[in-house]
Amino acid sequence: MTDDIERLLDLIYDAPWQPDGWAVVLREVRSAVGAVGGHILDSDFSGAAPVRRYLVQQGVPKEAQEDYDANWYADDPRWAYGVPNVGHVIADHEQLPPEMRRTHGFYRSYLPAYDFGPLLSVPFETGPRRVVGFQLLRPNKAEVYGPEEKRLLTFLLPHLRRAMAATARLGAVLSQQDAAHAALERIDSAVILAAPDGKVIFANSRASRIAALGDGLHLRAGRLVLDDRAAQRQLDRHITGAAPQLLLRAKRPSGLPDFVLHATLTRPGESIGGPLFLEPRICIFISDPVLMPLAAEETLRQAFRLTPAEARLAQGLLNGLNRADYARAQGVSINTVKRQLDNVFAKTQTASQQELIAVMTRCLAAMAAPAF
Repeated sequence: MTDDIERLLDLIYDAPWQPDGWAVVLREVRSAVGAVGGHILDSDFSGAAPVRRYLVQQGVPKEAQEDYDANWYADDPRWAYGVPNVGHVIADHEQLPPEMRRTHGFYRSYLPAYDFGPLLSVPFETGPRRVVGFQLLRPNKAEVYGPEEKRLLTFLLPHLRRAMAATARLGAVLSQQDAAHAALERIDSAVILAAPDGKVIFANSRASRIAALGDGLHLRAGRLVLDDRAAQRQLDRHITGAAPQLLLRAKRPSGLPDFVLHATLTRPGESIGGPLFLEPRICIFISDPVLMPLAAEETLRQAFRLTPAEARLAQGLLNGLNRADYARAQGVSINTVKRQLDNVFAKTQTASQQELIAVMTRCLAAMAAPAF
């Protein structure tokens, strides 16, 4: 294998991970075969009419592309001969009868008008009725593509197919993660996602606002930092030990009511809010009774068929109140609160406040997510 081919392979397999990776690949392939223009076209033939999307275009004037799309796409003679050749390198002088290339308007009018001549196509399937094609254009009057260029692209073709498949999978992953983050923005709570090493991957806008206040909770150097040292040690032990659940209170220097943090481990394939997380992560829900409730009473009431009083109690617990504080705030006896809490446990099929908060937090995340 020559150094040039090895370099091309490196670029091809690096393309899915780089924003302009396929543009670099097309530029280098064009250079290798002497093409002045080209594009990478993604075509979906699963519907009633083909859906085409140009992934990359280079060296093709805008007016030439608009002219082709409006006037020549449906009349392109190569379509009639192209389907059996998917998965092969196709030179148009070998694909089409000589008489057609001499007389058809595509060759007599369109290509010469933009100083294009010999064409080389590399179409390959990326899924059922889905074809990605590289098209390479030489100048008008240039020599046709020869065996050397075809051998090079025939060698590259399976690598292009694999790398393009990786691009599609990566695109789906990123789209899913974006959807997960969008769902977490909709949750009526502050949410932080952390990697197993404690590094913050994502903080929704509510979490960022709480951190910006600087009252006992901060985002520093890519990490969640609590002023309450005991709570910080407890959180650190949870993250490094990757225990399934953690519920803790974090005191604030201002003396305002404590933050309540519920941390849960999300493993690959497990769903929070609809989309799948693709690697182990710690999902930390933060309740600040001063700024926002963790959830609307109506949401809890409908989800678990709670009475209004039971929903208020559940929200109070989610906001960090203990039973005695809640009883005083509502002007009811502790026995009334205990009876209501027993009802909430029964309706949510939980047996402790920590389990209750975990169940309700996950429910709220799921209900906030869009449908998939």
